[in-house]
Amino acid sequence: MRKSIIIVIMLLVLSLSGVIIAHGMVDESKDAVVLDETVLYGDKSAAEGLSVNIRVHCNNRLFWDTTYTAGKEPGIHTDFHFSQAEQNRQPGVPDRHGIWFNIQDNFGFSSGRGIDPDDFSHRSLTGGMEKIFKDVANRTAAGSTHTETVYVSEYYDFYPVTVELILPVYWKEWVDGNLSIQQAITDRSASINRKIASYFKIPVRDDHQVEVAITKNDDGLITDIRIRSVDDSGLDLRTASVVTENACYFTLGNRTWRGDIIDTSYMPGGYGIYCLPFTSEGEHRFVSGDDLRMVYALDEQIQVVNMAVDKDGNKLLLLTRESGVCWLTVLDAETAEELQKLQVIDCPEYVYIWNTFYHDDFLVVFTSQNRFSLIEVNPAGEYRHVFTSEIYEHGSGEYEIPLSYSAAMCWNGEKLAIAELQYSGNLGEKGCGFYLFVYDMSGPLYVGKYDSSLDVNSGIEYQYRCQPINSDPISVK
Repeated sequence: MRKSIIIVIMLLVLSLSGVIIAHGMVDESKDAVVLDETVLYGDKSAAEGLSVNIRVHCNNRLFWDTTYTAGKEPGIHTDFHFSQAEQNRQPGVPDRHGIWFNIQDNFGFSSGRGIDPDDFSHRSLTGGMEKIFKDVANRTAAGSTHTETVYVSEYYDFYPVTVELILPVYWKEWVDGNLSIQQAITDRSASINRKIASYFKIPVRDDHQVEVAITKNDDGLITDIRIRSVDDSGLDLRTASVVTENACYFTLGNRTWRGDIIDTSYMPGGYGIYCLPFTSEGEHRFVSGDDLRMVYALDEQIQVVNMAVDKDGNKLLLLTRESGVCWLTVLDAETAEELQKLQVIDCPEYVYIWNTFYHDDFLVVFTSQNRFSLIEVNPAGEYRHVFTSEIYEHGSGEYEIPLSYSAAMCWNGEKLAIAELQYSGNLGEKGCGFYLFVYDMSGPLYVGKYDSSLDVNSGIEYQYRCQPINSDPISVK
C-alpha cells in the first residue's frame, strides 16, 4: 500500500511538473508574433526607420500590441496580456456632434398593434409625410397591401425637412409657462429642431414622385408603411458639420440624388455655410434656433465635399468640387472670413472624392480614380499643395489603397507613409497583417505586404478569430 502511495505521489509531481513546463512553453511563445514580409514594389530602404503599430485581440481577452520597425534590418516587438474579464467588448464610439438634415422619402416602419388611419400623431415615425400616408391609406382595404405612386407636390408646397441635432450645449424652451432647459440632443419634435427646419424652406420639385405601400390588418389598422423616391428624384441633403468652441458650422446639400440643383432661394441668405452660434451663461453654453444664420455664400454650382476644423479649432477647412476641380477653402472659424483657397486635385464629373484624411500638419485627399493629393500645413499655419500621385496598383487590384477609414499615415516633409490593414473574404473582414506604402513627389517608392502569424485561425468564424481592436487598430510613425 505504501509503495502505491509513493508511486501516486511521484506521478502527481510529474504531472504538476508537466503543467508547469507546458505553461512555461506557452508563456514563452504567446507573444512571439511573426510577420512575413513580401516586397511588392520598390526598395524597402525607402521605409527605413518607419514603425508600424498594430493592436489585436482574441475574444476580447487575449491582447497583442505589436510594433514593427521597417528597413534593411527590421525589428519586431510584441507586448501581450491576458484579461480574465472581457475588455473593449463594445466598439469605441467617437463623439458625434453636429447637425443633420433629411427628407423622409426612403424609409419604412411596422406596428404590431396597428395605427388608426385617422390618427397620425406618430409624426416622429412618419417624418412629416403623414399627409401622403393618410391619403394612400384611405385607398387601402382592410387585410391587404396597397401600393401606388404619387407626386409629393400634390401634398406639400415645401418639403417637411427633419433635423437631428447633437451638440455639447443646452437649449431653452417655454413649456406650459415654465422655462425648461434641455440638452441639445436628437429629438425631431423638439422646438429648436422645428425652428431650424423652418429656416430651410425648399420648394417641392414638380418631378418628385414617391412609391408608397400601405398594409392594413383585418381590423383596418395600418401595420406596415413603406415609401421610396422614384428614379432618384429625391433630395440629397447630406450635411457636413463641425463643432468649434463657439458654434456649429454646417452645409446642406443642394442636389437631388441624380444631380439636379434644387431651389434654395427661400432660405435666408441662400446656399452656403450656416452658423448656429453658442452663447455662454456662467459655466454653461446655450444655443438658440433664432440665432441661425448663413455666414459664407456659395455659388449653386459648387458641390460641398466635406468640412473639418484644424487642430486648434481656429480654422474651417472646406472641400468643394467646382468645374471638375476639388478645392480647399480655409476660413476663419470666428468670422467665416476666407483666408486661403487652393486647388487640390482634378475631379471630373465621373470621379468623386473617396475620402479625406485630416492630420495635424497635413491632409490627404483620395479620389475614386485611384489618385491622391497631399496638402501640407507650414509652421505659420498656411496650407500648400505638395504633390499629387497615382496610387500604386497591383494588376489584381488586391491592395489598392486605402481600403478603409482606418488607414494610418505620417508625413515627414519628404515622404508620405501609409499603413493599412489587410482585408479578406467577401465581407471585407479585417486581418491582423497589413500593407505599408511609401510615396514622395516622384510617386510610389515602396510597397510591402506583411502577413501576421495571428491570422493562423482565419478559417473559423470571424468572431472567434484574432482580429484588430475596434478603435485605432493601426498607426505609423
